[in-house]
Amino acid sequence: VGILIADVADKGIGAALFMTSTRTLLRAYAAEHTEHPDAVLAAANSRITADTHGGLFVTLVYAILDPATGELFYCNAGHNPPLLYHASGKEERLVNTGVPLGVFNDATWRVEHVQLEPGATLVLYTDGITEALNKEQAQFGEARLCQAIHQAASEHSTSRAERVRLGILQALERFTAGAPQSDDITLMVLARH
Repeated sequence: VGILIADVADKGIGAALFMTSTRTLLRAYAAEHTEHPDAVLAAANSRITADTHGGLFVTLVYAILDPATGELFYCNAGHNPPLLYHASGKEERLVNTGVPLGVFNDATWRVEHVQLEPGATLVLYTDGITEALNKEQAQFGEARLCQAIHQAASEHSTSRAERVRLGILQALERFTAGAPQSDDITLMVLARH
């Protein structure tokens, strides 16, 4: 299963079109390089840098998950590090393995591997969550995000992935308390049973 979360470094129509074309390229190259996330990013990046000169770039995490074994191979192109919570309670960040797409024509990405064992939860998010501001202009931050994940994972209702997703969004809503949203908020939560 291919997993992708991305964020373009600007706002407006130009950025939206840039993200749309990036998405199309990633989907095409993912079909071509089914087991090599680094090859997908390299091919898409080569095309992006050849065709684009507007200074736009995209941060992203592209991962390939084997649902049967829980093996996850990923590349992180300058994106917020996804948070992996092991069943043991250990927290792990899926670190950057290269630069954002659209920066350097000859960029390469290192492939990393993690194991999602039964009971593990993986949280992928954009900076619209950690950089969300309250009325005092304070950021939600990664510490509050981690706290929301821990609290939601300990509750006993609906599925773990749904609990964590709702817990993060509710904590974010309480924190911002009606302050205007300044960036997009994208969140993906995977749990292995």
